[in-house]
Amino acid sequence: MTEALKRYKMILIILGLTMVIAFLTLAIFAQKPDKVPSKGIFVFANTSEAGVIKV
Repeated sequence: MTEALKRYKMILIILGLTMVIAFLTLAIFAQKPDKVPSKGIFVFANTSEAGVIKV
C-alpha cells in the first residue's frame, strides 16, 4: 500500500486539490444573495436609510 502511495503521490495531491476546489466552487455558487437572512441582520446600501442611532 505504501508503495502505491509513493508511486501515485502527485496524482493523489492533484486529485485532492481538485476536490477541494470543486467543493469551494459549489459552496460559493450555492449561496442565494436574494434570500432574507435568518438571523434578521439587514445591511442597508445607503446609511441614510438606516436612521440615526443615539447612544
